[in-house]
Order: sequence, then structure tokens, then C-alpha cells
Amino acid sequence: MADNSVYVAPVFIYDNPTTWAIRGRMRGFYHVCHSASSFQGGRMTFSGAGDYAGKTFMILSPGQNGGAYCIETSNTVETN
Repeated sequence: MADNSVYVAPVFIYDNPTTWAIRGRMRGFYHVCHSASSFQGGRMTFSGAGDYAGKTFMILSPGQNGGAYCIETSNTVETN
């Protein structure tokens, strides 16, 4: 986070490791592209920029070595 930004990426679901066919995307759930230790303390909320402008997110960190989860909390989450 040298530029004071939080980097996230959408979570894609793949079919088979040999073909790597994309089956879909988990709407509202994002990869956190930082180490889990960057988010110690439980929860962090932030607003998106660029492609994610107008969206708000929450990062949940269950523990020091438990990874981190990024959930979109704005009303712009895609639905069926």
C-alpha cells in the first residue's frame, strides 16, 4: 500500500484445472491483493476508485494468519 490504495480483484470460478474455463464470478466478493497482516484489527471500510468508483467495500480480517475477505457493501452489487 505504498500509494495508500487498497487493491482488490473479482473472484472468478473455474470449471476444470486442465481447461481453465471460466464458469462465473462471485458477485460482491473480491480478492484482497495484500497480505492479511495489512488489515489487523478486524474491519476496514473504504470507497472504490477507478473501475470501482461509486462502490463501498468492507475488508474482514478474521485473524493474523486467517487471510482477509473483501465484500462489497454498496447497493451496486449485481443481482440476478
